[in-house]
Amino acid sequence: MDSFTAEDEHLDFSPQEFIPPRDRSNGNSRYSTGPRSPDGKAASSQNARTHGCCSKALLLPGESQDDFDDLHDRWISACQPDIPAATELVEKLIV
Repeated sequence: MDSFTAEDEHLDFSPQEFIPPRDRSNGNSRYSTGPRSPDGKAASSQNARTHGCCSKALLLPGESQDDFDDLHDRWISACQPDIPAATELVEKLIV
């Protein structure tokens, strides 16, 4: 009883060349060691800014500090926090 179908004819069951583990990892290291050029490092340093949640920078490139300060002042004015805990919550909301 033959267990192969016509769909299986494209499968290649020939023996594959043996590549020693050391040679395999040397070849793979190109793809797993991260960027090495200054441009690559600069680009990858901005990965956390995809959504900004984990970014250490408050403003993205091109955003205005004055616009942020204006937004901050409007939120503080609108919420009028009267105790430090409320002020901290509004600050977290703004940022």
